Amino acid sequence: MSASAVRRILLVEDEAIVALDTSRRVTSFGYDVTVARTGEAAIQAVDDAHAKGRPFDLLLMDIDLGAGIDGTET
Repeated sequence: MSASAVRRILLVEDEAIVALDTSRRVTSFGYDVTVARTGEAAIQAVDDAHAKGRPFDLLLMDIDLGAGIDGTET
């Protein structure tokens, strides 16, 4: 995959070990992965990506994100 064709994925996961494992696995398939640990951080990451003209192609969302807004509300 060329650099311009790399698909961007936002992974929203509050558990560090799950986020690390999932990120490594998805990255091994050639995707560019950004991790957000909270719903609020996910919203900010999406806003920032759109502002830079590089939106995410896919969002992988945990539903139970602990304290704060959950994955469904995000």
